[in-house]
Amino acid sequence: MGWDIINEPEWIIRAEDGGDPKHDARRVFSLDQLRSFVQNNAAQIHALGAKQPVSTGSASAKWSGNQYTFWKGLGLDFYDVHWYDWYTAHFDPSRTDVSSLGLDKPVFIGEVMSDPSVQYSGSTLPKNHKALAEGVYKHGYAGYMPWAWTDSENKASDTIAPFFEQMRSDLPELTARK
Repeated sequence: MGWDIINEPEWIIRAEDGGDPKHDARRVFSLDQLRSFVQNNAAQIHALGAKQPVSTGSASAKWSGNQYTFWKGLGLDFYDVHWYDWYTAHFDPSRTDVSSLGLDKPVFIGEVMSDPSVQYSGSTLPKNHKALAEGVYKHGYAGYMPWAWTDSENKASDTIAPFFEQMRSDLPELTARK
């Protein structure tokens, strides 16, 4: 579908720059270093003639337009923002217009919980993929992908597969062609 230069780089950006380096304090970079890395990679992928669009998988809309604009202006073709129900306090794409992020390219929700029926305290999440897809579409996002189909803890294939099978039946024009 596209090139993802780096997944959730905000976890390795130093706190002084607005990142949240909680995983390994020995591997922390400045925001300028990560922006340069993303911009240089996007330019190289485009220079090599890749036909697929280029993005980076942002851990949250907080860093992609909601509170900060870490990835804007770097030559990306779309914004890949991740969203899990515990982010609801910051962002909920099924209830928040994409225009509120102030971004200049399409926004795709590159990770969303595999089973939206699992509710967290204070959850506003739709209880199934159909309602989630309708909300994301209604609010102007380019789409979303559940994480992860193979999540056996939440029986992901039991919640994702039926939705996509129903969608394939209802909307045959969307079915991928080989």
